[in-house]
Amino acid sequence: MKKEKIYGIYRGDEFVTVGTLKECAEHLGVKENTIRFMTTPSYAKRRKDDGNSLVAFLVE
Repeated sequence: MKKEKIYGIYRGDEFVTVGTLKECAEHLGVKENTIRFMTTPSYAKRRKDDGNSLVAFLVE
């Protein structure tokens, strides 16, 4: 069985949540694809560095 990946979500320097794609998506009220997109370089280029943007990291 494949081990699920764990993601950490932050808003600026503030911790929001940690969990699987499904858990994080449910906590934030968004789709799983949104969490996946938040880990991409494209999202990093688009988001504003105002300290209010959400950022997702793959926890290894």
